[in-house]
Amino acid sequence: VSKARDEALAKLLAVQCEVDRARADVSEAQQEAESLRKLLKAQKDRGDQLTLQAVRNHTVVSQNAAETRQMQVMMESDRELLQAKVDDLQEAYQAGERQSE
Repeated sequence: VSKARDEALAKLLAVQCEVDRARADVSEAQQEAESLRKLLKAQKDRGDQLTLQAVRNHTVVSQNAAETRQMQVMMESDRELLQAKVDDLQEAYQAGERQSE
């Protein structure tokens, strides 16, 4: 009877060790899961920040492109006006040359 009792006690201790190991494994897994949740949240926050920055950059680029187009239109208009003035001056010069002959 004592031998059976000792064997049962040994089995019980072995099972208790397994339970303790399993609890430790569960605790470790829970800690790792919590750590990964925090890391995921940090990554999502960083992703949100990068998305917001990308939107801001896109807006700035769009505004810059619009300003560039506006400046090109203004420069083309100025170029046409100046060319018209040059043409007028050339005609006036040629007319003056003809009169002086």
